[in-house]
Amino acid sequence: MKTRRVLIMEGDPGELEKHSRLLSEARYAVLEARSCAEADGILKKHRGKIAVLSELAVNGECMIAFMKKTLKDYPFIQFLFLVSSPSLESAVETLKSGAVDYLRKPVSDDILRGSVSRSMERMEALLEAERLEKEFRKRISLSQEEARTARTLSSFKGFMISMAAHDFRTILTSRKLLAKIKCPEVDGMV
Repeated sequence: MKTRRVLIMEGDPGELEKHSRLLSEARYAVLEARSCAEADGILKKHRGKIAVLSELAVNGECMIAFMKKTLKDYPFIQFLFLVSSPSLESAVETLKSGAVDYLRKPVSDDILRGSVSRSMERMEALLEAERLEKEFRKRISLSQEEARTARTLSSFKGFMISMAAHDFRTILTSRKLLAKIKCPEVDGMV
C-alpha cells in the first residue's frame, strides 16, 4: 500500500499536535508546515500527491489564495479546511475554489479521520484515472502505428505479388516466343 501523506497547516500548536497525533495513529504520514513557502516546498517534494489540512489563514497568509495557486500546478491535491466560525459565503467560496471539505472547529476525531480518508480515496481515484487515461492514449498510439505498418506491409506485399506475376508472365511469354521460333534448347521446356 502506498504511503498516504497529510500536510497540516495550523496556527495553534495544541490543535496541530492533536491533529498530527490523530492522523499518525490512523497510519498517515503527517507533515507540518508553518508557512505557504514551507508548504510549497513539501508539495513539490511529493509532486502534489498529498492532502492538505489547514485553517483558512495560517500566520497571516490566506490559504484560499495558496490553494488556488497550488491547484494549478497540482490538480490532485486535496484541500480540507478547518474553520472556527465559518460563514456561508466563506464556505461556498472555499468549496468553489477547489477545497474538498470545510469542517467546523472543534471537529470530532471520527469526522476528521473520515474526511481525510475520503479525500485520500478521491485523490487516489483521480490519479488512477489519469494513469489509465495515459495508458489508453499510449495503446491507441501504438495501435495506430501498427495499423500504419500493416498498411505499408500490405502495400508492399501487393507490389511484390504484382512484380512476381509480371516476372512470371515475362518468363512464360519469352518461352512461348522462343518455342514459336523453334529454338531447339527451349522446345523441350515448354
